[in-house]
Formats: sequence, C-alpha cells, structure tokens
Amino acid sequence: MVQDAVKIPLVKKQKTLDYIAKYPGRGFASIHHNFPAFKYPSYKKVWEDQIKAGGTEEEILAEIEKFTYAQFKDARTLCKPVHDVDLQRWAVQKSLDFEYKRFKASTKWIQNFKRRNGIVSRKIQKVVSAREVTDEKLLKKEAEDFRHTVQNISPNYSQTMVWNSDQVGFNYEIIDNRTLSWKGEKRTFGCGFSPKNKASHSYTVQYVISMDGSIIGPAYVCLQELGGKMGTKVQQNVFLAPNLLVSCSSSGKLTKSHVKYYVNKMLMPAAQEGTLCYVNR
Repeated sequence: MVQDAVKIPLVKKQKTLDYIAKYPGRGFASIHHNFPAFKYPSYKKVWEDQIKAGGTEEEILAEIEKFTYAQFKDARTLCKPVHDVDLQRWAVQKSLDFEYKRFKASTKWIQNFKRRNGIVSRKIQKVVSAREVTDEKLLKKEAEDFRHTVQNISPNYSQTMVWNSDQVGFNYEIIDNRTLSWKGEKRTFGCGFSPKNKASHSYTVQYVISMDGSIIGPAYVCLQELGGKMGTKVQQNVFLAPNLLVSCSSSGKLTKSHVKYYVNKMLMPAAQEGTLCYVNR
C-alpha cells in the first residue's frame, strides 16, 4: 500500500493535497473519484511527509546523484582534479536541499556512484612541450658514460675542487597528479587555478655545490618576466640579496645565453686552477 503511494509523481501528490486542503469537508470517496491514485486515506500523511522532505527517498537519491555527476562533469571538462572527498562534498551539499538527514555520502555510496558512472582513479598525463624528446636509451647511455668519466678523473682532484652545477624549476602552484575521471578516456588532463605558465613552471634556480657539500658562490635565479626583460617597477622592487645573481627570461627557464651569462658572471670568477666542474642544463 505504502509502496504504491511512493511511485506516484510529486506533482500529482501536491495537486491532490491542494484539493483536500481546499475542500476539507469532502469524503474519501469524492477525493478518490477526482484523484484515482489516492487509493487510501493513509496516503495523505505519507504524501505530506514526502513533499515536506522534497520527494521520496528514491527521488532524493536520484537528485543527489544527478547533481553530483553534473558537478563532476563540469570539473573534468575544465580539467580540474577530482577526488572522492569532492564527490562526497557535492553529494552532501545537495542532500541539504532535502530533509534527508540520514544521508552521509558514505564510502560505499561513493564506490557505487563511481561504478554506476564509469569513474575510476587515473594518473594525470604530463603535458609536454613540442620540443624533441630525447631517446631514453641514448639518455641512459650518455649518463652512464659521464658517470664513468667522472669516476676515472675525480681522484685527481680534492673534494673541495670537484664541483657540480645544476638547475631546478619552481612552481607558484602545486597541482595534483591524479584525479577521478571517466574509465577508458584516451587522455587525462589536469589544470591549476593559476595561469598555465605558473602551474607548469615559474622560475629557475641554478647553484654550484662541491663534492664535500659546500655551496660555491651565489645562487643564480632566473625570474619569469614578460618579454624576458624586467620592467622599471620590477627593477625598483626586486629583492637583490648578496648571495643571489638575478636575471630573467620570458619563460622563467634558462636558455643558452643565460647559461653563458651565469658561467661568465659567477662560475669562472669563483673557479680556481685545478677545479673540475660539470654544468648541467
């Protein structure tokens, strides 16, 4: 009996209850004659509770799922990373529109939601530039050859005179490398909330360290500036510490000319006779 009352659309239930409220003196037979779906007097209380809650439990769950999937779809269309906690947050947010306090977006509900909608956890594929990709086998061979060369000649130098110089890129924003997305999609993208260049690379630091662990000379910082030049305001406000050598490029990355500038301005003045130095770029 109650199950029959559940399957009827809310619009029809509301119309029936409005009729009952408008004509409080009408008996059940008269109401049933005008609204055949109203089969039992007990339907009145059941329908009132359902309308107050915003629908039946089945309808509420369907609305929660529809809303959660729409949020998920919007996020992935913009390549934003999505995790279980996001699905849970969206589902609970929608449940607040209804008087459905028992809904908690449990781990089981999240698992079933992902299964029903073909959603799995995927690794975000790294977006690379159009530059030529070095063959992995060739790169390993070059690294092995260099290692053997250094091992053979480094005993001829003291540890304080064996230097290594390398660069590292820093990002303004750290982004997730995994996200929930559709099962079977060919490419999985992610994005940050800052402009793309700031999410991928922002500035570069190059430094020199000796084999005994000492830092040699100032660190070289290459900032990212439009057009590869510092404007007047930047030059006036940039912090120039005595242990930093600062320049800039349009990408925040070092070019050959930047490496040459670094070698001439910092590396060569600091080097002494009998220094073994490897510059990596």
